[in-house]
Amino acid sequence: MADCYYDNSGCLVCPEVDAKPAVPGYYVSRPVVGWSAGANTVKQLDGDVHAVFSLPGGTAGAAIGFKTSRTRQVVPDLVLFGFYFQSVGGADVVQVIESGVMKTSPVLRAGTDTFEVRRIIGNVEYLINKTLVYTSTLKSVGSIVLNACLYASGDEIN
Repeated sequence: MADCYYDNSGCLVCPEVDAKPAVPGYYVSRPVVGWSAGANTVKQLDGDVHAVFSLPGGTAGAAIGFKTSRTRQVVPDLVLFGFYFQSVGGADVVQVIESGVMKTSPVLRAGTDTFEVRRIIGNVEYLINKTLVYTSTLKSVGSIVLNACLYASGDEIN
């Protein structure tokens, strides 16, 4: 509008300007890395409970399992009984995690594997593809929620 001016009648006059193509808008997506996403089940769970889920290959990091508190959904160490997933050097691995402590060695996993955490009469068991892989030495009592913590953009749980 630098070339525009007001004429004697007070009207704004702008000389004709050659049209320029518009620059389309764009969106820059930057990956988020760090424990920044998480969720709990809406319902408090009591008694005998189980959760069955899977994760696609390439998941950078996830912790999924039972916890007693709804707060701090993105802190894997607060998962009392669960699985811990990560991709290390392009290999997808899983371990059992209890209150921030890895209870099993890393095991290779496939994107088609299913995982189950179950509590029966206070006893907690971990299954991969319906095969028992670990039984907790700790008892689980009281109300719990299922919690999922995700590490990076694109991580997901089925």
